[in-house]
Amino acid sequence: MYDFIGIYQEMIYFGVFGVVGITMIVQSKFWNKNKRNIGDMLLGIAVVIACLYTVIQDTRAIQNENICIYEGKAWESWHRGYTFMGAEGDKRKLEIWGPAWNKLCEEQIEKGKRYRVYYEEETEIIVKIQEIK
Repeated sequence: MYDFIGIYQEMIYFGVFGVVGITMIVQSKFWNKNKRNIGDMLLGIAVVIACLYTVIQDTRAIQNENICIYEGKAWESWHRGYTFMGAEGDKRKLEIWGPAWNKLCEEQIEKGKRYRVYYEEETEIIVKIQEIK
């Protein structure tokens, strides 16, 4: 069974950004022609559109469940995930979001160990990790 909490967490984060975008649109006073701030209004609209696009993509990813498997060594960690190196030397950056870390990683991921990583293809968010022994 795959754990999509990382994708849900990303949707929540971008939902909050969407609320910030709506706030920017309201603060731009778009209804008052004399006091309208076009820059804030356009930035707010751009933020809302980007957030809607991301949330729609994530919703589609959860509904379609296009899970890929990648086997490789843990190469390096970065602020939102890990880079894994495959057998042919190709590297792939995959993400782990927020509370998904504790659910997916029973043990600390160690550099140099081999792992089988299950991730959603479109978002590249990890949904399951297994150590290969």
